[in-house]
Amino acid sequence: VPGISGEAFGARYDLLAEKFRQAGYYFVRYAAWKDREELGTKNIPIIHQEFDDIIAFLMSKGCSKIGFIGKSFGGGLSLTYRHPAVKGIVVWAPAFGTAEKDNIEEWKHRTFNQIQSTTDIKLSKKFLQDLKIPVRIIQGTADAQIPLANSERLLPLLPQGELIRLAGVDHSYYNPEHMKLVIKKSV
Repeated sequence: VPGISGEAFGARYDLLAEKFRQAGYYFVRYAAWKDREELGTKNIPIIHQEFDDIIAFLMSKGCSKIGFIGKSFGGGLSLTYRHPAVKGIVVWAPAFGTAEKDNIEEWKHRTFNQIQSTTDIKLSKKFLQDLKIPVRIIQGTADAQIPLANSERLLPLLPQGELIRLAGVDHSYYNPEHMKLVIKKSV
């Protein structure tokens, strides 16, 4: 699930798809939105319906163990979704915030063009407690957009969470060596 930019089909994700295929996985890219403007017309229930459609497609092809990879905003969205076929999630610098009380119900009725900051959408321990699948968070220590502290606050809220800190890595992994490392840790 892409970040706000919606670049699921960018060249840097070709390597991600290839490495997953080499590891024996099917790999589906989700062109969730083409840009911020299109994303702004959507909300959490619309995205969840799209996730349902993707899972139905994969299951029709014989897939029964499905995982998500979500980058930034897409990582936050991945953490809000529940389906019994989803057996694990990898999130890269998840962009949703944390709070004692989540505000997911409020965001179900608002479109994303109302977001001032991606961390305005808050996840709580109570909301995440039923996410009983492995969740791997991969976050760079040099991320200037979503601070590492955001992932560090998220980690204890996840029943099966793991945080991999990557020294010197930024938010979008533009350095090819950083991208290779993120992919390796994702696979």
